[in-house]
Amino acid sequence: MAALATGGGMPSDGATSFQRKVPASSRLATIAGTRPSVRHGQLLLSSGLPSLDCVLGGGLAVGTLLLIEEDKYSIYSNLLFKYFLAEGIVCGHNLFVASAKEDPADILKELPAPLFDDAHKNQVNEKETAIKSKQESQESMKIAWRYQNLPRIEVSPAASARIGHYYDVSKMVSPELLQSTKWHRFFVPEEMSLHPEIKTCNMTCGYTRLLQSIQRIIYQEGFDGSYPQFSVSAEIHGQACFP
Repeated sequence: MAALATGGGMPSDGATSFQRKVPASSRLATIAGTRPSVRHGQLLLSSGLPSLDCVLGGGLAVGTLLLIEEDKYSIYSNLLFKYFLAEGIVCGHNLFVASAKEDPADILKELPAPLFDDAHKNQVNEKETAIKSKQESQESMKIAWRYQNLPRIEVSPAASARIGHYYDVSKMVSPELLQSTKWHRFFVPEEMSLHPEIKTCNMTCGYTRLLQSIQRIIYQEGFDGSYPQFSVSAEIHGQACFP
């Protein structure tokens, strides 16, 4: 099953004629901000919080649903919600924000500012870099002179294999970054004014309109699988009648 014969006989140079056949369906789509799991090969997306990604086995599996129970004052659940949206912005994903209480535009303005790689290294890994440089300097004295000029092997994981970023909750995301982000909104008060048949706290009508809006965007924007390089980050945020 792992190989397929491609010729009737062995090549004259003695090389094998067997080649691994990989089904087209097994090839994962390339999406920014994702990577395949080393355990089961499923595509993973960061929750926006690297420590939570570790608990989830490396990140959120694309195509799955994660439910977070709100705490008493909705402090931590809202923070996780903002981390997830901020991660989508940094990765260049299209966002879909649905809310029944707070305007989606105001939600995006309150997202935490990302700590990009260079700034993060300067703030967090300054001491680690200094220690590593000192260790390499001492190690070069112990290595024989004939091996000193050989290229070193980088044992740390490649940057492309990492997902997840760090954020500064004391700062808000820059307006320039928000302007470069493509996002869609679903605000219940707006839907009620456009569609009077939706009554206050009518979950059936509200959710129906929400699902219809998501379905429309999926087909209009090409999220139906015809353009697999995109990813949608969708969150529902609101009150009791529209949790």
